[in-house]
Amino acid sequence: MQEVSHARQYLAASRCFTQNIPRGSLLGWNERVDKTRPETECCLEEGVTSKSDHSSPEKEAMIYPALLSTSINGILDIGGGHTSSKTNCSDPIAEELSTVTTEDFEIIRVLGVGTYGVVKLAKHKPSGMSVALKVLSKEHVVATRQEKHILRERAVHLQLQHPLIARLYGTFQDDDCLYLVLEYLPGGELWSLVYFQSDDQENDDVDADNTLQLKVQGGQTAQKDDYDDVRPVSPVYAPKASTAETLLPTLDSKDLSVLRSNYGGLKEEHAVFYLGCILSALEYLHDQDLLYRDLKLENLVLDKGGYLKVLDFGFAKTDAQPTDECSARNLTLCGSMDYMAPEILLRQSHDRRVDAWSFGIIMYELLLGKTPFYHENPRELGRRITTENVEFPNDFEEEYPLACDLISQLLVKNPDARPASMSQIKTHKFFTRVFSSPDDWEQLLRREIEPPFVPKLNGPFDTSFFQTMDEDEENELDANVEPYFEDGSNIFSDF
Repeated sequence: MQEVSHARQYLAASRCFTQNIPRGSLLGWNERVDKTRPETECCLEEGVTSKSDHSSPEKEAMIYPALLSTSINGILDIGGGHTSSKTNCSDPIAEELSTVTTEDFEIIRVLGVGTYGVVKLAKHKPSGMSVALKVLSKEHVVATRQEKHILRERAVHLQLQHPLIARLYGTFQDDDCLYLVLEYLPGGELWSLVYFQSDDQENDDVDADNTLQLKVQGGQTAQKDDYDDVRPVSPVYAPKASTAETLLPTLDSKDLSVLRSNYGGLKEEHAVFYLGCILSALEYLHDQDLLYRDLKLENLVLDKGGYLKVLDFGFAKTDAQPTDECSARNLTLCGSMDYMAPEILLRQSHDRRVDAWSFGIIMYELLLGKTPFYHENPRELGRRITTENVEFPNDFEEEYPLACDLISQLLVKNPDARPASMSQIKTHKFFTRVFSSPDDWEQLLRREIEPPFVPKLNGPFDTSFFQTMDEDEENELDANVEPYFEDGSNIFSDF
């Protein structure tokens, strides 16, 4: 009976996102149409309806100036919110990038396209530095009622300083657009790494000079010339002086197939590195009392050194600590549907354990190359998320019992039964085999662990790990951005 009740609750809530709901912001750098899963994006705050309830941009402009003229602190419920474009960082480059205009940048090319604008690779002329310039159309932001989320993204991101979170150097605006000056991460999205398919799909053996060498506890050493046959006794991505150490060849885009397992995702010894990066970033966000609420592969991007960084904070929000009163917790329907926790789909109150759920989905996807509850129909997808248990292929469960155990703990329907914190997840044996001490995690933050894949780049403006767009398409994008505030008003005055 409880399953039926949850299904009914879900079907009622699903009316909110099975309509034509706009995406919450420019999510990630490259929004595809050829995904292997439905890309249902939602973000409906309490009392906020979808775009279909409003007939014209003119009506939107009448409704929202009052909202946007309020302080960012009031929108975010975060103490010490920013009302200028400057970051908290004393880095001279960051200071210089925090006070800029469009004249300070030379546009190189488009990296990705979203509902409200584009992300462009740009050169900061005074410093010669490469940046990702996120350009949002004010017209589209207002017409789709996303001002609150854009301002939240800006205010939250400007506060963050962590080695595994993409930098936001500053923001500015002109008459038509909002601009976020972001750290350029040239290694591409984790999505591309997981779902990469080489043109020839050749499985050449790794060169003898690149033999995989494993040092395991007890002084035993194993050597294999066939990379795919190596199953280490203990996990291999560990810092120096840990219980395990691996010397791996540096891979380029033609060698990515060696990262893949026979189960469709990445090999466990590679996935644990990326999962460790994500876990560290989420722990930092939770320590700042922030929920991330938009964990997905497209928001996880590799830097030039192969390290993973988190970006896009349009759905981040202060974590209202659990209390007996439901109103004291968050009640927002947001994020990408494949990664949404059951309590979000059911429009129930939620806390930081929704990020633990999404982390479990990411972990499953990294290892198996698909999300656990996937279905092309959003209603059926939601039913599976809210009622069905996670399942694994029998042979996978036998070969990777620790991974399956942790995923099963993370994907429990009842949030009270999930791990309560990222630090608790760190104590699971899946991670302690690799990161056996706090110093091991610190070595990850200090970038002292060799990543599984280091992109080979031709300079700071290399875009080979992003999809390309021809010149005509880029010109068409620019032509579609039209002036919106014809009366000279600016409801984004604090941006």
